[in-house]
Parts: sequence; structure tokens; C-alpha cells
Amino acid sequence: MAATNATSTLLPTTTTTTTTTAGLTGALIPFGGSALVGYIIGFALKKIVIWVLIILGVLAGIIFIYNGCRKTVTFRMYDGIN
Repeated sequence: MAATNATSTLLPTTTTTTTTTAGLTGALIPFGGSALVGYIIGFALKKIVIWVLIILGVLAGIIFIYNGCRKTVTFRMYDGIN
């Protein structure tokens, strides 16, 4: 019995510790990671919407300038009569 006792104390003991990774600021603030992701998505959407509005504004300006110039300049066919 003494031999089994001696061999069991010589074996390395392993301790398992459970560590939980809370993610992005999840340990500090509840749903903090979700808020951070939402903030990033909102920031990206804001940039996309701004560029869409800029492109639409440029296109609308081109259309209005084209229509304005087309109405002021009249093209007449040359019929030979002065």
C-alpha cells in the first residue's frame, strides 16, 4: 500500500482552469460586444449612404444641366433660305 501511495504523489497533477473569453468588452458591459459591432455597422452604413447621395446628386445635376441646355439651344436644319 505504501508503494502505490508513493507513486501517486510522484505523478504530475494537472489542474484545469476554465477561462471564459467574453469577447469584445463583454466582461465590462453587458452586450458591449453587440453595441460595438452595431456601432461599426452603423458607421459603415453612414459612409455608404453619404456616397450614394453624392452620386445621385451628381447624376441629378448632370440631367438638369443637360435638360436646361437642350431647351435653350434650338437646332434648326439648314433649308437654304436666309
